Amino acid sequence: MTMIEYSSTVPAKEVAGSLFDLGIDTLIIGNNDFGLRLPTDYNVLETQRLTETAHQLGKKVVVAANAILHNDKLLAYEKYLADLLTIGVDYVMVGDAGAVNLIQEKFPSQKFIYNGEVLDTNSGMINFWGNEGASYVRIARELPYVELEELIPKLQVPPIMQLFGPIAIEHSARSLIYNYLDYENKSSEFNFNQVYHVNLPQKPEDIYTMFEDQNGTHMYGPEDLNLLEQLPELVVLGICHYTFDSKFYPSENWLSIMEIFIRARKLLESGESNFEELNTELKEKLPADRKISTGFYHYQLGDIK
Repeated sequence: MTMIEYSSTVPAKEVAGSLFDLGIDTLIIGNNDFGLRLPTDYNVLETQRLTETAHQLGKKVVVAANAILHNDKLLAYEKYLADLLTIGVDYVMVGDAGAVNLIQEKFPSQKFIYNGEVLDTNSGMINFWGNEGASYVRIARELPYVELEELIPKLQVPPIMQLFGPIAIEHSARSLIYNYLDYENKSSEFNFNQVYHVNLPQKPEDIYTMFEDQNGTHMYGPEDLNLLEQLPELVVLGICHYTFDSKFYPSENWLSIMEIFIRARKLLESGESNFEELNTELKEKLPADRKISTGFYHYQLGDIK
């Protein structure tokens, strides 16, 4: 049986240890200046302490430093990478070609994960970043099974796939929420990092989640991704590393959901492959404002035109 590894973002700092205790192998943390859409903001000292704790437990830490870099951030970003190398974090997750170049030139011993968000959809792109030194590449969340079936055997670098959590569908460096409220003479209602909910007139039942921070405006799809029941066939494809995004989830709900995925992994390792009951249990642990689906997973070629 292939060894299955789980990584998760941290919904609140006080539950980081609980995630390790449950059986999560790796925690994804970061500084919100350089990491995109993180639930928590870890400074360098906090990162060092958590990394030390993780290593004492035989666990790992990934630092998301995947913001799109602009010239005014480069010096601070380089200093941040130097700090992370000194700390000894296991991986830095990047999504900017300039960040990869910086690691190659100045921090070649730093292992990194490439996360191109929606761009990593084909073996050519994924293998390219593997050839550039990436230890892993996170594949796009929008890939259906029929494409994964063709993609995975062609990969020369291990993939990481999101198994559960919100799906970011749009990112703009512009202050779109503030600009809209300002246009409506409601700028006083704007709050940095506040979560807003919007819908489209043609689909009033679909609620999109948005917020604005120092990296711009972020929008999420109306349904979070849940591939619990699909885990057995994904493992058969050869995907061993899975990630979970806790953005918008209260800690209590998140720990309950992660516990279900940990049980699923243990059942799978013992030969069980029917997770329908577990999936029903998972739905009962969802916060009231979150909906789940399998996203594009079951789409067939030609379904989207």
